[in-house]
Amino acid sequence: MRPGPGTSTPRCCPSASGCPAPSSCTEKAGDAAGARDQYAALLPIRERVLGAEHPDTLTDRGNLAHWTGEAGDAAAARDQYAALLPVRERVSGAEHPDTLTTRNNLAYWTEQAGGDAGHLN
Repeated sequence: MRPGPGTSTPRCCPSASGCPAPSSCTEKAGDAAGARDQYAALLPIRERVLGAEHPDTLTDRGNLAHWTGEAGDAAAARDQYAALLPVRERVSGAEHPDTLTTRNNLAYWTEQAGGDAGHLN
């Protein structure tokens, strides 16, 4: 199954003012590296304001991992999902839909990076 960014797909905002996720407009324009950079800039702010384990922060971590992979760095995407998975399991539970999405995305990017997915069991 092809992964999607995070757990929901953001919509492009009609204007930059008041846009909760400006990277969503970059995503729609097809600029994976730009989206990755936007999420990388957003993540420390989310961590500071909401906390490192807030669901929205975890979604942004997933989005960063996704767009890192889409920008051409499958190994880094795999590593980011591998770091995210135990946090998702602890915060949301092993069978929560967001945790399962993270597990799916980890398997996908592991395959894309040419690695062994045996550690996912």
